[in-house]
Amino acid sequence: MDAAPHLRGDRGVDQTLPLHAPEADEALGDHESPIVTATAPGTGVTRVQMALVHDLDGVRPELLAEAFLDPTAALHTATVAGPSRGDRFRQNGGMAARPRGAGGERRRGGSVETRLQRIDWQRVASDLDELGFARIPGLLTARECRDLAALWHHQRRFRNHVDLGRHRFGEGEYRYFAQPLPALVQRLRTRLYPPLARIADGWLERFGAEKRHPATLPGFLAVCREAGQTRPTPLLLRYEAGGYNCLHQDVYGPVAFPLQVAVLLGEPGRDFEGGEFLLVEQRPRMQSRGEAIALGRGEAIVFPNRERPVEGSRGTYRTQMRHGVSRVRSGRRLTLGIIFHDSR
Repeated sequence: MDAAPHLRGDRGVDQTLPLHAPEADEALGDHESPIVTATAPGTGVTRVQMALVHDLDGVRPELLAEAFLDPTAALHTATVAGPSRGDRFRQNGGMAARPRGAGGERRRGGSVETRLQRIDWQRVASDLDELGFARIPGLLTARECRDLAALWHHQRRFRNHVDLGRHRFGEGEYRYFAQPLPALVQRLRTRLYPPLARIADGWLERFGAEKRHPATLPGFLAVCREAGQTRPTPLLLRYEAGGYNCLHQDVYGPVAFPLQVAVLLGEPGRDFEGGEFLLVEQRPRMQSRGEAIALGRGEAIVFPNRERPVEGSRGTYRTQMRHGVSRVRSGRRLTLGIIFHDSR
């Protein structure tokens, strides 16, 4: 890691700081921009109700987002698709009833816990070695994708908002979730970490390093806290037509987990066109190699945060990785990003 790397961290939207201000430790990633801004105040959340909402196809997104914040809000008068849904909605304090038996999404993919347990981690490790990334189709259901995307409409769920164009990182915007994280995001982050940590430890061994990652996410976040990294980094990213994200690395301080996950929340071909996930590998003494990966709705991609081990004729070497998003030709593309290290 460079002695003073440009890090892609949290850029607030209120106050511009000098490049060498202490706040610049939060920094800007490997997008080449010297602008750093302070985190906007007043982004805390005092009350959160985070059970996943089901059977709410008729509720407007902004009302759905409000339900996650305050079940006693005006959601009691929300217009829903039919009387039975409305009755269940009101009888549960502004939150929808959980599906009964094997109904709803359970028939189509099981619970999120079941889907997490079905992941073939040997294949994930093998694909990361062979391709530099691994796909996990169907990690989230269509309804879970809609529920997460709807949170975009309520700014109080987020601690920071970044305009990519303002910093010349691309065209689009993203928002970092505030604590506590949405229940589904917290579950994904907590459950995905241990198997990915085992893969990351295998990489360290191949590099000849003795260091190992803590076995659980709480243990790893304790390491982040010791380094002064306490702010959560999971985020939602949104691109309108013409939007894109320049190649970059997501590093927020001296502690950086080597793998991260992105989950596409929209339906390609219906919600948007274009917007492929880009991954570029900078190989020593060779030309860079790029991949353009078209994901499906609810599909996750696991990829290196900064570097990965590659076997060569003279042993293992480190190859640098950057990722981005190609231009969205039409529509709107939303993505959930799960980064495991916290930010300064």
